[in-house]
Amino acid sequence: MALLIEAMLLFNLGLIVVLLLRRPSQQLLGARASYGWWALPWLLAGTALTPTPLAPLLEVGIVAAPPMAQAAATATSIPWLLPLWGAGLLCCLVLALRSILQLRAQLKPTTQTIELAGQRLRVAHADFGPAVFGLWRAWLVMPEATAATLDAHDQRLALAHEGAHLRRRDLPQRLALYLACSLQWWNPLAWYAYARMLEDQELACDECVLSRYPGEARRYAALLARDPLSVSTASFVCSLQHPLIRRVHMLKRHPLSASHRLASLALVASAVLAMGAMAWAEQGADSGDTPDYYLALSLRAGDATAQSVGIGGREGEWMHTESEHPDGKIKLGYRVQAGPQADLVMIELSIEQNDQALGSPTLMAKLRESAGVSISDRAGNPLYTTDIVVLPWAEAPAAARTQWTAQD
Repeated sequence: MALLIEAMLLFNLGLIVVLLLRRPSQQLLGARASYGWWALPWLLAGTALTPTPLAPLLEVGIVAAPPMAQAAATATSIPWLLPLWGAGLLCCLVLALRSILQLRAQLKPTTQTIELAGQRLRVAHADFGPAVFGLWRAWLVMPEATAATLDAHDQRLALAHEGAHLRRRDLPQRLALYLACSLQWWNPLAWYAYARMLEDQELACDECVLSRYPGEARRYAALLARDPLSVSTASFVCSLQHPLIRRVHMLKRHPLSASHRLASLALVASAVLAMGAMAWAEQGADSGDTPDYYLALSLRAGDATAQSVGIGGREGEWMHTESEHPDGKIKLGYRVQAGPQADLVMIELSIEQNDQALGSPTLMAKLRESAGVSISDRAGNPLYTTDIVVLPWAEAPAAARTQWTAQD
């Protein structure tokens, strides 16, 4: 849960950066290059995810831990929160499905097909469009009246715009962001960013058209003014966003040269990757801050004498310790995360013997109380037993806190 919340916060931080940069970037670098900023929220959210330990090769059993019924009961400490979130998510999905069905009902299929952006599309008429409708078996939707009055050149301009949506994979990107917004349906920032991303897709496709047909800005602007304005909550399956004033304003810009476009794209891509790399490095960096927890670990191999160690660690970060046993070197990795209640923590372990993974158990434990796991071979013979006591760092032994301060 902590990782999910962290990923959501980083995702929204990325949205804020994009919303601040998109307008000035479009003016300086062009719409297509500036659209690359929309990769930043996904990249930042990805930095919150860390590799999980290897799957256990042997049986792992809980020896002493709080009863699972008690751990499960903690999930109901706020009984209305999860159902409320689920209800909001369900409403978003139902509204989207309803809108899709309503749009589908407006289509008047024809027997025509057309090759566009390397795809064979079925042609349909409707009261909206021109638009590409559908994620898998796509339709090219043309308003019947408009289709009859457009000359061949205007039709090529309109089709070039819709082909740009297909080549750029705009509709799957809309679906991904719509689902991300639905997961945080209460967040107005996410929905505002969703609308702005759709607008930026249209601007980028307009720029694609003008790069293919230079000198046609005036005629293309007149064509945009003839299209009916239509907006849908399910616009991730259909290209219906039509910010006319903004689009016409961008058409008045002096067209960018090919070298300018490439340089702009390289600049935005480099900036996005650099921000993502810095966020990733920050996630894994040992900043020297005070630990969040103190772990008293005791590892016993079979009937041998237990070896004990006390280690400080930060929430959500993997820490490791090694010790020598009669059967070889044991490497113990652990990560502690806050539980659903203030007095509970989730402990993830990774145990290796001579670089061979033995197990990766996860358990819920109470602060200040002993919990543990045992690892047995397939015959049920105990190999290792680990006992763990987790303390808030403020309650760690004075010697441990003094040693950590001296290391800083």
